[in-house]
Amino acid sequence: MKLRENSQEVLQDFSRKPPSYDALMIAITEQLGKLDEKSHVIDEQHDIINKKSHVIGEQQKQIHLLEEQLRRKRQQ
Repeated sequence: MKLRENSQEVLQDFSRKPPSYDALMIAITEQLGKLDEKSHVIDEQHDIINKKSHVIGEQQKQIHLLEEQLRRKRQQ
């Protein structure tokens, strides 16, 4: 039994005949690998977003403190 080269070949063949068990397993394995890669990229992006959110939060605190200082100076 010949193994399919990739999931694209399985999809093309599926329109003509049901894929073999081996072909389905190859396609599933490929898709799981792609999902793992995408998950890793998403995790990295999530970390970047968290870091930027933290920086923004710190900047907002600093802005608030500066606004308070400005109000006090204006009241003097």
